[in-house]
Amino acid sequence: LVSVVLSVGGIAVITGGDEAAALGRHALGNVLMLGAAVVAAVWTLLVRKLSARNHPLTITTWQACSTLALFTVLAPAESAFVRPGPVTPAVVAAIAWLGLVSSGVGYWALQTGIKRGGAMLASTFVNLIPVVAIVLAHLLLGEALHPSVLLGGMLILSGIYLLTRFETEA
Repeated sequence: LVSVVLSVGGIAVITGGDEAAALGRHALGNVLMLGAAVVAAVWTLLVRKLSARNHPLTITTWQACSTLALFTVLAPAESAFVRPGPVTPAVVAAIAWLGLVSSGVGYWALQTGIKRGGAMLASTFVNLIPVVAIVLAHLLLGEALHPSVLLGGMLILSGIYLLTRFETEA
């Protein structure tokens, strides 16, 4: 419980610090992130039950197919708000990379983690996403590392460390 509180608290510090307001984040973005966290928690609980009788690759495949079906229905509505650009080979390659590597491998790894390590351990590691994003933004884009971001990252890493240490000793 302490591990989860530390990890979630770290995300709250990152998304709610004074620097976050200065960077232009607003209440809607934070509400959407909270909604995403709730959906991720529900999904983790569902995968835990599904992984008892299905292979992680099977779950990932069905997830990808259902998402493709949903986005196929929603895509025409999006074009009413966003004018799509030209479809070039670079665009197709970027979409394929996002679908196969970022989403496909990422969800397969998450589902494998839930099956092998349990829902609590796997979902705590998901909290590393903002830490990795912050480090990459600093290294690749030159973004500043603000004190609240560093504190939030340390809280997340502390929570994961405590959880993995407790799991190993138990």
